[in-house]
Amino acid sequence: PAADRQRRALALGNHTHQSSVVDAASTIPMAKSQQDALLAWCAQRGITWSQHLQLVSTEDEGGGAVTTAHLPHLSTVISLPRKVALSADTNALNAALKKDVHALALSAIKAKAAPEFAPWVALWPNFTEGTWSLSAAEREALSWCAELRELDEQEDAAAAEAYEEIVKQDGTAAPTPEEWRWGLGLVSSRAADVVINGEVRSVVPPLIDMFNHRSKGECNLALHFDRETDCIVAKVVQSEGIAAGAQLTISYGEKDNAQLLHGYGFA
Repeated sequence: PAADRQRRALALGNHTHQSSVVDAASTIPMAKSQQDALLAWCAQRGITWSQHLQLVSTEDEGGGAVTTAHLPHLSTVISLPRKVALSADTNALNAALKKDVHALALSAIKAKAAPEFAPWVALWPNFTEGTWSLSAAEREALSWCAELRELDEQEDAAAAEAYEEIVKQDGTAAPTPEEWRWGLGLVSSRAADVVINGEVRSVVPPLIDMFNHRSKGECNLALHFDRETDCIVAKVVQSEGIAAGAQLTISYGEKDNAQLLHGYGFA
């Protein structure tokens, strides 16, 4: 169903913006066993979070998170050691790949297969996200968006070149083409940009990757890097704080409509 909704949104050019305030009828708490397993895994890795954080399933956006009580301005919602987040540096092939996103996608594929990441990756989608999942016919239905078509062609060419390099380096250990596209879709939908030591880096941070995207100015959290603790921190940026029951949202980075459609299936 989630993949079907995504395909319909892409084909129709859905520009609907989701509100950050959660209607109780549109969300349900995540299964307690899943949430407990993930939070226990996070705690073991030094991740800390607000006691008011609750993971949920949303009607239109898949997984998400809400706060059960008011969160004041500049309060910390999540703090995680930088080494815990997946990054391009997580993968030994980083130096051989021209784009961080490709090294990050490969890191995600390897994490999905590693038992030590199981409680986290259990919440990742099994289907391929964004336009990476579409057939040739479905892509043709998007020809109304010239910017998206051009972006798809560029990303496909770069991804094909990176995949050739991965096969050359990893041989039989390389992911299948289907796994490669899944990894690219996963990173497109879950990676967030963080300025680390003056450089913008894309990372997939555990627990924070449950937060849904809003554009800058509309999201209620922002990611910062704390040099003193070497942690990635999610802080409340709304001056009035975040009301109880509101969905917790971040910006995945400044992206135009073509990039949003390509990575997430909405604009």
